[in-house]
Amino acid sequence: MSETVTRSPLVPTSGPPPGSPGPEGVEDIGQIVKESVQKFRKRQRRERWQVHLGQVAIAVIVLGAWQLAAHEHWINSVFYSSPSSVASFLVDNWSALFTNAVATFEATLLGFVLGSIGGILVGLMLAHWRRVNRIVDPYLMALNSLPRIALVPLFLLWFGITFEAKVIQAITLVFFILLINTRVGILAVDPDLVLEGRLLHGKPSRIYLRILVPGALPTIASGL
Repeated sequence: MSETVTRSPLVPTSGPPPGSPGPEGVEDIGQIVKESVQKFRKRQRRERWQVHLGQVAIAVIVLGAWQLAAHEHWINSVFYSSPSSVASFLVDNWSALFTNAVATFEATLLGFVLGSIGGILVGLMLAHWRRVNRIVDPYLMALNSLPRIALVPLFLLWFGITFEAKVIQAITLVFFILLINTRVGILAVDPDLVLEGRLLHGKPSRIYLRILVPGALPTIASGL
């Protein structure tokens, strides 16, 4: 007698498992994903163009209304000028304006660099010497609360209308921001990290440079 092997009609003898997509199904899914990505990118481009066109339209409307109001004497052009007058002035005085802009940029850049370096260094020192920080804190807060624009006449009296006066004005704008942010960033570092560094016999200088300063970098970057 020979044994008969019976096969269940519910289980296929070959081919992929039931419900799994075949090669055609995989291609269909890939095509659907590709079309979805293309539609999404088209929608993004269309939205970007709509935003740009809306911005340009607002500028055109505002400038057109300004020009019309000046032309029809609805506003006093002596006080408000007009877009056409501003444009002609820029064209006629482009050389002088460019020279002055370069000088202002140089003073601003130098003041930014010096004020940033000074503010960061003083902030690091005050955060390290806590007692000194508590002594000078009221005076720093008082100086920081001064309106910087009010110091301009003093700088002009002391230094004249010079490059140095512009640089010092820029330094006063930057110095206190970086000082306060650096000090706050150092003091806000997790004390457990400092304690772990001490338990691992880290030197104070290494703890300061490897834990405190990197922990304060986000706050310093925010100040910059």
